[in-house]
Amino acid sequence: MIKARIPLRMVGMPISIAAGAVIASFAYRFTRDWLINIGIIERLKAEKVSMELTFLRSQVDPHFLFNTLNSLYAVALEEKSMRTADGIAQLGTLMRYNLHDSQTDFISLEKELAYIDQYIELQRLRLTEKTHLEANLSIDESTASKTKIAPMLFIPFIENAFKYGVSPSLPTEIDISLTEADNELRLFVKNTRLADKGSIEAGGIGLKNVQSRLKLIYPNRHSLSVQETDLAYIVNLSLRLKS
Repeated sequence: MIKARIPLRMVGMPISIAAGAVIASFAYRFTRDWLINIGIIERLKAEKVSMELTFLRSQVDPHFLFNTLNSLYAVALEEKSMRTADGIAQLGTLMRYNLHDSQTDFISLEKELAYIDQYIELQRLRLTEKTHLEANLSIDESTASKTKIAPMLFIPFIENAFKYGVSPSLPTEIDISLTEADNELRLFVKNTRLADKGSIEAGGIGLKNVQSRLKLIYPNRHSLSVQETDLAYIVNLSLRLKS
């Protein structure tokens, strides 16, 4: 026979009082747990609403920016500021690529090349006669349209060239080449090293990110060399494509 364990404080109490105490204790625990659960539910609801608002803002902000760019583009055309209009159009293209196309695992080489070309043309707008720029994106159209690659692998090196290789007062050179041969993409980037711009590795989160992605996505199918001399930074990246 199993004997019920009665708390010592209830021994000697009238049955009705003891039963009432048990019921009160149960009611207290039930009410406490119920209130705790209500609090958790309300907090989850609040977090859900907050996440939904964040999501909506992420959807609204790009549209707002694109609408603003379109308005600025229209104003530039109206004022016959063609150079400004071209810059705005190129910036819009870059933004669309960053927000949409670059979020996929793989993208056509054709789109990646178009992005790089737009980026370089946008950078030309801020260059002076002090900077000599050579850019050669020589990929066969058929190869570019059929080939899929991971997005944003080349642009960090090109961005660094403009970041570290442009001066308003000193003569500098930037040489960019992206070619394809023997089923291999080859990127060459060289820019003048400026003493006041620091090292190419300074804050190089983008470069570290690319290096990690290359190891994960193209193991044993890539070669990357980043050199720093007294006069220049030189990048050589080769990417072997699947046959």
